[in-house]
Amino acid sequence: MGLHSLLTERVQIHHTIAPLARTTTAIAGVAVDTSGYAYATAVFHTGASGSGTSVMSVSESATSGGSYTAITGATYSLVDAAASDNSIVMININLKNAARLRFIKAEIDNGATSATSGALIYLSRGRAHEPTQNSGQAGTAATVNVA
Repeated sequence: MGLHSLLTERVQIHHTIAPLARTTTAIAGVAVDTSGYAYATAVFHTGASGSGTSVMSVSESATSGGSYTAITGATYSLVDAAASDNSIVMININLKNAARLRFIKAEIDNGATSATSGALIYLSRGRAHEPTQNSGQAGTAATVNVA
């Protein structure tokens, strides 16, 4: 089995919210099917922001077009978005939890006056992603783990 085959079998990356300039509105990403995976990591990234609070979260549903409910603990708030430009927030979700539903979505509730933001969802069969350092950039690097 080649390296490419091994990687694509164990990890999938879904671009769920395109990075765009946003106003004070909530954005729900594209639904991602998590069946067959042990962990999901939603990675939110922000660029320049105005004042206000931006809330990043992950919700779940039994069907892709169904009603989505917030996953308890899968939320992170950038309280002063203007002081948190160029932030990366990772929310790790243990999909092995029997109560977990099949589909998830990344969501951004942008209370900041303006913000550039987007999100990716990584699915893996191995383990949750470890926190990363912010490599000297201004902003916040945060990780939230959900059982």
